[in-house]
Amino acid sequence: MTKTSCIIAVLCSLSLASIGLSAHAGIDKIRLTAEERTYLSARAPIKLCIDPNWMPYEAWDPKRGYIGIAADYIAVFSQMLDVEFKVRETETWQQSLDVTRNGGCDVLSFLNQTPRRSQWLIFTAPYVEAEAALATKKNVHGIRNLKSLRGKTVAVVEGYVYEEYLRNNYPRVIVSRVDSTDDALRKTSNGEIVATIESLFVLRYKIAKLGLKNLTVSGRTKYVNRYRFGVRKDQAMLRKILDKAIMQIEPKYENKILRKWSLEHNY
Repeated sequence: MTKTSCIIAVLCSLSLASIGLSAHAGIDKIRLTAEERTYLSARAPIKLCIDPNWMPYEAWDPKRGYIGIAADYIAVFSQMLDVEFKVRETETWQQSLDVTRNGGCDVLSFLNQTPRRSQWLIFTAPYVEAEAALATKKNVHGIRNLKSLRGKTVAVVEGYVYEEYLRNNYPRVIVSRVDSTDDALRKTSNGEIVATIESLFVLRYKIAKLGLKNLTVSGRTKYVNRYRFGVRKDQAMLRKILDKAIMQIEPKYENKILRKWSLEHNY
């Protein structure tokens, strides 16, 4: 596959405009130490790996580049830190994990912290939280939670946190790995798999976008996604700097981002 990339600084004006802001909308640059500023100057552009097919959170679009909730957040962080982020295009989330693990990216944009991932990543504070839910066919009854899936097959995107969570907490649930949430929902729709576990926000978005009218959000889970940056362990300074941005982002920008995606898709 030919690797392509984009500089988020170039996209910033587009991303910020999409949430009702201009590239010069008065987003305050945060105060960094001389050591932190020197680090960013030497490291820039920050190499970013993303999930290429995970809307409305994030995706790579051939025409529009990096889009989604995470993209809008990172456009604001880019302005706050006065640094460029460079997105490395990958085909799957698992590939993004592998590329980052091998040093091809400095940071992963939007993921949960787990013990397994903590073996090679360090994590910032979360900047978006969302509950996980279950999607099934409308004519499948009795699936209200993960306990009701004992002995049944659940689709999980390869590399997603849910596989680790299920194997540790619900070992009798049968996990079927897929490449994307689109694959998971289509297999659920055609009866190959009983259920898909995903963020509630993503399930509602994808079911509507894919036109899978025979699917519904049938149950909730106790799992709460706490999405954050995952930074390579050899880039501890970057984690510290990103945490500053997360702690200092103004609520009005967060509200604009989340309201944009909620209103645009009637969630």
